[in-house]
Amino acid sequence: MAIPANLLGDLRETLLAGRYSLFLGAGVNVGGKLSSGKDLPLGDQLRQQLVALKGLKSNSSLARAYGQLTQPEKDQYLTDAFSNCTPSPALLKLPHFFWHRVYTLNIDDALEASYKVKSSLQTADPRGRLAPYVEASDITCLQIAHIHGWSQRPEDGYIFSLAEYAGSMGPGNPWVNVLAHTLATEPFVIAGTSLEEPDLEYFLSGRSVHSVRTDRGPSFLIEPFPDAATEKECARHGLVLYSGTFDEFLSELLTNFPDRPLPISAPSGLSKDHFATNPKTKDLALFSRDFSFVVAHQVQENADLGFLVGRAPSLEDIALGRDIPRKSTLALKSEIRRRMSGKSWDVNFLLIDENAGTGKSTVLRRALFDLAAEGFSIFDYRSISTPDIDLCAKIFNLLKGPFIISCDDFADHVPAIVELYKNINRNDFLILGCERAYRMNYVLQTLAGNARATFTLSAFNVEEAKLLAQKLDDVGLASIPAKYIDMHAQDVSHDPIALAVCRILNNFRSAEDIIRSLLKDADSARIQRYLASAVASYCYRAGLRYDILSSAFDPVDLQRQFSSRDMLPLAYSNEGQRDYVVPLNPILGEQVLRRVQELDPSLVFDVYCAVGSYLSSYVIVKR
Repeated sequence: MAIPANLLGDLRETLLAGRYSLFLGAGVNVGGKLSSGKDLPLGDQLRQQLVALKGLKSNSSLARAYGQLTQPEKDQYLTDAFSNCTPSPALLKLPHFFWHRVYTLNIDDALEASYKVKSSLQTADPRGRLAPYVEASDITCLQIAHIHGWSQRPEDGYIFSLAEYAGSMGPGNPWVNVLAHTLATEPFVIAGTSLEEPDLEYFLSGRSVHSVRTDRGPSFLIEPFPDAATEKECARHGLVLYSGTFDEFLSELLTNFPDRPLPISAPSGLSKDHFATNPKTKDLALFSRDFSFVVAHQVQENADLGFLVGRAPSLEDIALGRDIPRKSTLALKSEIRRRMSGKSWDVNFLLIDENAGTGKSTVLRRALFDLAAEGFSIFDYRSISTPDIDLCAKIFNLLKGPFIISCDDFADHVPAIVELYKNINRNDFLILGCERAYRMNYVLQTLAGNARATFTLSAFNVEEAKLLAQKLDDVGLASIPAKYIDMHAQDVSHDPIALAVCRILNNFRSAEDIIRSLLKDADSARIQRYLASAVASYCYRAGLRYDILSSAFDPVDLQRQFSSRDMLPLAYSNEGQRDYVVPLNPILGEQVLRRVQELDPSLVFDVYCAVGSYLSSYVIVKR
């Protein structure tokens, strides 16, 4: 069958972005060879072989047969036999695409062999079943997680039963847990196994039409011989059934999408004029995963008013003038200009801290936008994970003139930025680190020994409160008589700006009344998801991974909670990738968290424990 035409658009976007993961079983090895030259065993063939070897009843399980093997037999019939394999025609097509990650039930090394060709777009990074979890942050490197074990890591052992899966659950074997979490929400192509297989049934148990993300491409089950039950099961799990072989499916992808560029583009606005020596296109593209080049261009008006109800600002919001004039913005721009125009570069770090609730992110974004319009070369740190230090330093060293590196929520990234600073072999640059005052001690400790200067943003004031209320009124989010603005401006100017927004939108009611009303009207699942995102955001500003949020708590109506009109709205902290979730209004989220902690501390504790339980698989414990 052909891939339905109505799915090609979303499929293309997700595929070319490198967002699809693969879940592979033995069926993908059709046409592949063992090192002996024999066909790689498919389906039930390995079980039959080992059962016959040990003289067991013909209907004995693979797990029972494996349990009877001596160590020399394991070495001969598993480790040695499944090493140095030849990949199948289907596997040889995989290197022509960018994949997010591969999870395989196969113990052979045929998949790794397929990535040894020069035309491969990614480099294989195989992981044994006991290997620690590592975030897949480098698109040129493909993690291959061997869930059952791998012939190149025989010391990890092999798993052939659900009982062994259950025994391996926990931080000691993170890949089983990570697969269960991500398969419940993220786009996958499942091939080489059937829905009747206990392995797949186990991993799909958490996936339903409610948990599947609607902002990603469709997930596929590749099944050459489906029946009526297969179609029903696919519908239940939010999978698209492709009636054909894996090789045929990949051939269709190659035909439909012949142009498959690196799924990241070089920073818009950068040209050869910015560099003393031009970097490689691929290096510049990879650099753009960590840093965005700030361009002050105008954009078309849109209906996304999330910023005006508490979402973190984007450059598009600034370009559309959705912020208000701030006293701090002028002073900050003046300080940056002074430092960039001076002949002395004895200080490369300018730390920007704030009094509580001054709206540091918006002030920083406005300053960067305006300075970029003046011709300053500005690179904004955009990554959640650790940057490629050597590559980024290489790009910065190639720039012609002075430049600015900016980083909001600096405490989360300061160790990496300091390491980058040490690798930049020049001194004509300025690093802007923006952070809340209460986290600044950690920043200063990490920067110890490096010269720095500090700039403190001024407090939110009455005149700015009036401008804010008028802005919300102008865009139709509030209807406020002028006399009420003057009457309440003094009061709300003492609040953090994000909380002041919430109060203005609710007729200047107190934060306590607003929170009480929200908690009364929201259902328990909404409250738990909101609290989980608030707890995570308080600890780590990027927030909580979407797949963990969806797995740890009831996912029904989760997508609706991303509407700014929801009573407890959520948002993505990294809008481009949409992997991490925070409360739409982070300050309100923190206030709700504190209020629930007072009213029902056991609920906050339960939410905290639920997040911690699911998060444990992603954490490497150093002993």
